[in-house]
Amino acid sequence: MDMQTFTATVTGYEQLEKRAVKSGNGAAVQVPKRWLGRKVQCILVEEPEDEKPQKE
Repeated sequence: MDMQTFTATVTGYEQLEKRAVKSGNGAAVQVPKRWLGRKVQCILVEEPEDEKPQKE
């Protein structure tokens, strides 16, 4: 899969920058409890390690 960067404009009420952590067979980002049941968006802002070109 070839990932390409994109620019997005998002209007919202609060913003957090977090690192995804291992959770079961996937990954999770913990958010404040007051966000429970709310619609949120997560955007990957770093190229995944397995997608980066190999350095020789």
